[in-house]
Amino acid sequence: MKLLWDILVHQDNYPLVIAIIAGFLLAPLATYTQPFIVPFLVITLTLSISNVDLSKLVLKSLVKPITMALFLNFIVLGGAIVLFGHLFTDDYNLRAGFLVLAVAPASLAIPLFTHKLKGNSFYSFVGIASCFLASIILLPLIIKARFGNEIDSRDLLITLGQLIVLPLILSQLRYLSNIWKRTESYHRQIINWCIAIICFSMIGINRDMIFTFPKYVVAPFLVAVITTFGLGYLILTFGKKLLINESSIVSMVLLGTMKKWALASVIAFKLFEPIATLPAVFGIVIGFIFFIWLNIRKAWVEQYNKIQTPGLK
Repeated sequence: MKLLWDILVHQDNYPLVIAIIAGFLLAPLATYTQPFIVPFLVITLTLSISNVDLSKLVLKSLVKPITMALFLNFIVLGGAIVLFGHLFTDDYNLRAGFLVLAVAPASLAIPLFTHKLKGNSFYSFVGIASCFLASIILLPLIIKARFGNEIDSRDLLITLGQLIVLPLILSQLRYLSNIWKRTESYHRQIINWCIAIICFSMIGINRDMIFTFPKYVVAPFLVAVITTFGLGYLILTFGKKLLINESSIVSMVLLGTMKKWALASVIAFKLFEPIATLPAVFGIVIGFIFFIWLNIRKAWVEQYNKIQTPGLK
């Protein structure tokens, strides 16, 4: 219980815990934070990738980690989200939300989670950068191919321009100017609270829908559980059978289970009905619980290793 409490009250986690609880208890206040969703997401994405030098992604030595990251995050995870999303619901907006989530990039928090879980930081760093670049192409192509004239092309381009291209440009300008080095110590706190406000807004907007029409909750909840705990278990199992080292398995699990849920929720909110944000909103909540489980698992593994090696201090 102490480990669980320490995780929940950690400076990187407690803003999200507060946001989830407040989203249900103080839902009417979401109308006041809703106008700030896009600006806060732009800030989050800009700061999250400000220390990424995208020019390094062309090196031949990166082909293997890039290929694996794209395969895990878009083919395995994205494919599972679309497949189970269509199996569990026929609602147009929920299916739209699942598709947007499937082609969203990997979570930009993965490098931080990798460090905490003692994974392969280089692998995760290259993975999230390549997934982010790939999503610039995949998001407009797949959304337009699937929905065609059902959504306005101008709205789609403006939304993706605001939420993908603008943060990418701003982040690289900050990287090249070295401004990010002087403000880096504040990045995590700003990012944590921006994501928390976005999560609070999305939960608050959908609270009445969640309690009034619980049938809309079932599919997002089940898909979130399957694509985090389910896929995570499978990747762990196959990774061990293939004799992949533990640090690389940790990175593979994160890349194969975590999307940029905040980004997906805002895109879905801008292009479709609010209910389309539910797949991403439940992804945030279940994904956070999954991260807690990974921390507990790490503690168990470390304890087991100490028992197996009594002389280890």
